[in-house]
Amino acid sequence: MSDDHFQLVFAGRLASGVSQAQARQRLKSQFKLTDSQLERLFTGSAVTVKRNLDQAAAERYHQAFLEAGAIAEIRPLRPPTPPEPQSPPPDTVAAQAEPARSPADPDDDTRLQLLPAGALVGEQVSTETPPPPDTSNLSLAPSEGLNLTDCAPPAPDTPKLDLDGYELAPLDADSTERNEPGSPPPRTREG
Repeated sequence: MSDDHFQLVFAGRLASGVSQAQARQRLKSQFKLTDSQLERLFTGSAVTVKRNLDQAAAERYHQAFLEAGAIAEIRPLRPPTPPEPQSPPPDTVAAQAEPARSPADPDDDTRLQLLPAGALVGEQVSTETPPPPDTSNLSLAPSEGLNLTDCAPPAPDTPKLDLDGYELAPLDADSTERNEPGSPPPRTREG
């Protein structure tokens, strides 16, 4: 147990009967803190005051905080996580089964992907090449007497215009004159 290390954490809790102003003043004088350092201690969230302490040093700091009217916690320092082993050669990767992760696992980054341009977010995009279609049951029809004329598009219908209210003006000298822009159109006979 002599190799265990601890950290001292303060979350702003005070001993009963001690005001925040009293605890601030005592901590400031006891640890010779500046105003900005003191403000960081009283943010309302847990702040690590000291790390890598052995048990005796952690107890001394804890006692000093108690004497100032502040309640700090001694927490075990988590040992550093060992580095991940190097990845095995590709031929052994397929042979190893990886445990399935739950969809709610926040550390699961295997579902992250860069979508192609124009794809909708949330749309499942497959990165695998689809298999070719099965064409084993298809055959060609014999070409005797067949052509593709039945595949031509139909001729467009001639538009049906209602021109009953219009008549042509007779060809004479008046009708061959050009109308100036903004002038009224030539008169027609009403029939």
